Amino acid sequence: MAWSPLAGGRLFDPKIEAASRLATVAASLSAKYGQATLEQLAYAWILAHPSRPLPVIGTNKIERIESAAKAATLTLDRHDWYALWVAAHGHAIP
Repeated sequence: MAWSPLAGGRLFDPKIEAASRLATVAASLSAKYGQATLEQLAYAWILAHPSRPLPVIGTNKIERIESAAKAATLTLDRHDWYALWVAAHGHAIP
């Protein structure tokens, strides 16, 4: 189980360097994945992880639940999965 997959909202905080990098990469991938949001790409990233964790969303707002459910329809290719990983960590994969 992946608890707090959106880092308690920190994923959207432009003052956090990793969040800014992720927002930039997500914006470049959005059109490729049907106008997917950063939130949806984050959930899709988790779902594509080889260990197959399930994200535990912490909301009871219907629009956020519907948005999260759309992530299950996204299939990130490996290049994009790693692009998000690199953006989150701020360095290339060794």
